[in-house]
Amino acid sequence: MLLGVPSNRRPDRISPSLRPMLILSSIDGLEVGRVLNRIPTIAFNAPYLRKRIDFLTGLGVKKLGHVLSRHPNLLAYSIEDNMQRKVSAAPPPLQPCHCQ
Repeated sequence: MLLGVPSNRRPDRISPSLRPMLILSSIDGLEVGRVLNRIPTIAFNAPYLRKRIDFLTGLGVKKLGHVLSRHPNLLAYSIEDNMQRKVSAAPPPLQPCHCQ
């Protein structure tokens, strides 16, 4: 047992074909079945899946599981060709108004 995880359940002991499912199931609030129904090929792409999740988390997306359940296509977009350009072109967040 390592860090409270049985040795047969550590990520390095899990078959590479099951790692995407482990990644998806680790996201709170994500409806895994809904994502797989909309984008079944995502289950075969663990390295890219982790990069996209890290990118969205780095942007500060709150309730990532709920967002990805509603918009699973975000897991299929290219970071460099699609998401990064849109994020850099977006206006800065609105500042709260201190009006009376």
